[in-house]
Amino acid sequence: MALTPVTPEAAKPKRTISLRWLMILGFGGMVALSVGGVLTMSVMANFQNTFSLLNEQTLFKIASMERAIKTEMEQAEYAVDGLVKLHEEGTINLLDAQSAATALQTSLRSMQIIEALNVTGTNGQVVGFQRAPNGTITALAPGAYGHGDKLVELSDTTENRQAEWSSGVVIGNEISHRLTQNIVSNDAVIGQVEANIDGYSINRLIGTLTTDGLSSAFVLDNEGQLIAHSDRPSLFRDTPRFNPDEFPVLAMKQFSSSDPLPAFQQDGVAQDRYKVSRTRNGDDGSGGQNNFIYITVPVKVFSSEPYTLGAYVRASDINDELKRAGLTVFVGIGALLLTLLAAILLSNRLSKPMRRIAETTDRFSKLELDGFEPLPTSRVRELNTQANVINSMHTALTQFSKYVPQKLVQRILESGSEVTRPVERPVTVMFTDIANFTAGSEHLDAAEITAMLNEHFDLISSQVAKSNGTVDKYLGDGVMAFWGAPESDEHHAANAIDAAIAIKQAFEAQCADRRQAGLVGLQLRIDIHSGRAIVGNIGGDDRTNYTVIGHTVNVANRIEQIGKDFLESRDAVVTVSQECFSAAGEPGNFAAAGAHMVRGSSKPVSLFIHETARGDNVIDIRTTAT
Repeated sequence: MALTPVTPEAAKPKRTISLRWLMILGFGGMVALSVGGVLTMSVMANFQNTFSLLNEQTLFKIASMERAIKTEMEQAEYAVDGLVKLHEEGTINLLDAQSAATALQTSLRSMQIIEALNVTGTNGQVVGFQRAPNGTITALAPGAYGHGDKLVELSDTTENRQAEWSSGVVIGNEISHRLTQNIVSNDAVIGQVEANIDGYSINRLIGTLTTDGLSSAFVLDNEGQLIAHSDRPSLFRDTPRFNPDEFPVLAMKQFSSSDPLPAFQQDGVAQDRYKVSRTRNGDDGSGGQNNFIYITVPVKVFSSEPYTLGAYVRASDINDELKRAGLTVFVGIGALLLTLLAAILLSNRLSKPMRRIAETTDRFSKLELDGFEPLPTSRVRELNTQANVINSMHTALTQFSKYVPQKLVQRILESGSEVTRPVERPVTVMFTDIANFTAGSEHLDAAEITAMLNEHFDLISSQVAKSNGTVDKYLGDGVMAFWGAPESDEHHAANAIDAAIAIKQAFEAQCADRRQAGLVGLQLRIDIHSGRAIVGNIGGDDRTNYTVIGHTVNVANRIEQIGKDFLESRDAVVTVSQECFSAAGEPGNFAAAGAHMVRGSSKPVSLFIHETARGDNVIDIRTTAT
């Protein structure tokens, strides 16, 4: 990224251009060209091409990796070119050691792909800095990365003003890729700016591009040696290059002996842009699980010679299918791609902020608000307005998420607004209550009580969320939660019991810590009941609450009152109704606690409690009414 000096003009309002006119000028001619090409080639529609497509996700993955790697390359080139331009403009003096040191360190901090930057003058003076894997930036050691005190001979030292890549060179236990650009004054080369990218950065970049757990990626240099692999990047810290068949990953050991698959076809001619191959070890006892599909593509990245970018998946994960399409459709798609490519090249300043806006809004749709960086302003009026709106939206969503559970909002976003419409469905409802909270907090001030409650509510909320439940509300020192909504969950009862047991165990551990600290012990009742209830938005026009109501909720609340009879000297007790116990598949470690009448119900409710550490098997408590 080029360094931009701060000038008085930068503070002036930017002139903007309408996105509508920019789209007309950029896309109009290309669309006409696409339509014309399709119409011209439509007379040849009787000729068809047969082509074989691999799994769409795998092809998209390798294309995405290629784009990402080229983007990182371009950023490195922009950084070197920016330093040269700033020198030629007189903003900085790269031939002055102090000025060069400041500029190089600033640029190195902003470009994570670059390990080392240096400036070499015609007088042999070298000023450079390098970044260690831990991020520390230090002065470039003499001879590091193969840097000397002489200029590198480029293809044309006077007319070629662009940066050039050299082939990768192994230096010690690192493979170094050098990017060099001349500093020219009065048609004479007066120095060079050099950037180095080693295998550490290439492996880090490849690792970030394969996070789906389905595919793996690798990079081969121009000699066919393995220099990066997404699954085992740490192996390259001591050995910069491997023969593929010596790398300790089965798929790479088999890569060299893989059999070619038919290439893509166009007009009967194989297109070798992507090369496809596979291993065939179906008779090795693995049932075909050790068969792999490889896709490789030569890409000129980080070097003057083409490298090979590859990805592979297990053949069992690939859905091979044969598709035939008319030449007209193929040409139409090709023309459309050319249109989009030309439009991106012609309107580069438009595409970057659009991608940033799309990525940001996608994160907002998932309520991923952390790590947000405000969008920059733009010269395009519509983009400038969108950036300001999105920046304001982040502030609003951040505040909103503090009052509405993010988990609930995410489910509503995924399922649509219909999920909040009140409906009757089977659910499981939980009530919790601290039995002696008043006594336990008697000698605490307001801040200490608040901290204790927040810690307690965080314990309960986290376990509820882990088991796909929803916290409905906080009731003083208690919590009401439910399972089975907004999305149906056939395991709502079992999930609620799992959460209750986890809460009980964590609370008992806290109680042990409190007693060791000499504090008053607390006791927790957790009561669960399953049944049908109304779930949805309940409230007036100005404010609603997504909640659950009905007889099931009332019974669950009444059971919570009965739970105090089971506490005795226990730190916590989990009480579940017969309905919940049966719906959960009658889990183990529960003891029968008798039948009890609850207020508002004409039939007694049979209860079970989770067995304590003492190993109780049956609890004999006479029938009570609440």
